[in-house]
Amino acid sequence: MKKNKHTGSSFDEFLKEEDIYEEVTARALKKTSIYELEKIVAGTRGLKSKIRDALNGSPSMVERVLSDNPHVEYETLVRAGLSVGYAPVISWVPVDKLKKA
Repeated sequence: MKKNKHTGSSFDEFLKEEDIYEEVTARALKKTSIYELEKIVAGTRGLKSKIRDALNGSPSMVERVLSDNPHVEYETLVRAGLSVGYAPVISWVPVDKLKKA
């Protein structure tokens, strides 16, 4: 089977060439964590108030934590998750074992 001659390098290769691969990967991990925490909190009464109490913050602070705010620290996300009974899990895999796109 011939490879498509119009296919370029992978997106990961592009990010590496631009020297932003690590930054983009870290932001994606953070964004995924926020999304998952948001799903846990959505539709469940009382969880936002538990997060607010744990962070000693206001309702608007909770909304900032659950939004895609780049200034929210990962430590704050961890505290928010733990306050409602969830902890983040991160696993490390060899780069050469990642699925090739």
